[in-house]
Formats: sequence, C-alpha cells, structure tokens
Amino acid sequence: ELHTLLLLDILSAAQLEDAIVTEYNPARVAFAHDASDSNRREFLIRDVLNLGVLPASLISHARENFVARGGVLLEHHAFVTADVFDDQVRIKLLPQRMSNAATGPALAGGAGGGGGP
Repeated sequence: ELHTLLLLDILSAAQLEDAIVTEYNPARVAFAHDASDSNRREFLIRDVLNLGVLPASLISHARENFVARGGVLLEHHAFVTADVFDDQVRIKLLPQRMSNAATGPALAGGAGGGGGP
C-alpha cells in the first residue's frame, strides 16, 4: 500500500524510507495443494510486512509536498461537502468561528470526553 504513495507522487522514496521504522525481511510464505502438505512450495518475499510506519511522518511529508506544490491547507475548518467536476473540486467548509465552536469542551464532554455536566 505504501508503494502507491510513490506511484502517485505523494511522497518521495526518501520520505517513505523516513516513515518506515521497522522492517520485517525476508518473510517466508508457503502454499500447499492439499491438507497433507506434501506438495508445499515456499517463497521468500521482501517488503510486504513493513509494520513499523510512523503515520505522523507520512502525513507531515505529504503536507509539506502539497503546500510546496501550491496547495492551500486550512486548519481548524470543518468540512461540509465537496463537489467534484472534470476539471476542479469545489469544497464547502464551515466558517472558522462555527468550526471552533463545534469542537469546544461541551461537545467533547457529551461524547465521552469527561468534561461538562
């Protein structure tokens, strides 16, 4: 799945390597034709179980690349809808004031966050 980020030019190879912190190589897989396991074939595979990936690093690198290419990132704005056209995407957001009010302590308490009455 991580290779897709390279194919789509979202991350560079160096950025992807930076985000992978644990590699499990090589892995042995086996396939049997029947329950007796007499015709089992084994293979060694690489780079399938790179379990230790830092999501924060992936997001940080993707964000840097997006902004460097002219993208605009709006924080603390609640997403409402997106209309997708052949040549553009129109995104509707709640105003920042309303977005901040929707994430205040009273809402967190009602959602099991422990705050509020």
